[in-house]
Amino acid sequence: MLRSYTPADALTIGNAACGTIAIFLCLDYIASGNPRFLWSAFILLPSALVCDVLDGYVARLNPKRQSVLGADLDSLSDVISFGVAPAVLGFTLGLRGGWDMLCLTYFVVCGVSRLARFNVTAADLADTETGKVKYFEGTPIPTSILIVRCSEPRSGSKESMPTCGSACTRSVRLCSIHLRWCTPPVEAR
Repeated sequence: MLRSYTPADALTIGNAACGTIAIFLCLDYIASGNPRFLWSAFILLPSALVCDVLDGYVARLNPKRQSVLGADLDSLSDVISFGVAPAVLGFTLGLRGGWDMLCLTYFVVCGVSRLARFNVTAADLADTETGKVKYFEGTPIPTSILIVRCSEPRSGSKESMPTCGSACTRSVRLCSIHLRWCTPPVEAR
């Protein structure tokens, strides 16, 4: 199976690994209370974003070498790193009530729905020359990194604590089919 992976797929796996390790670090923080684990989780999520950006760039460098499973692999990795990991981070930071967990679950489910819709409609929305999608419907799931950035604790204070409302608002934006984000143009080679 490893022989079928392309360099872009390796970066996508790096994205998934960063998200998964961030989840484990959140669990370590809950178990031990050691802030080193929490700060490491905060660092890994932007690292996942770097891998996510680079995998698309590398995949478009050689269109003949694009992986058949690359798009699905990318979506699954994005669900881990930008859906489940931010939800676990929110739980770790204190969103542990019943409504909080419901909102965090809603956030993840909206991310999964948005990525599934993207995978189904990507071919219809793609530019015929470049193969790149002309615009996104809904907010791309990697933008959840902004919620993570806003929820970083500052010197132990709870003033930047994520709220159930922010998770729900973000979830609605993920699923909105009326919200379109244009992608930057790609120069033809």
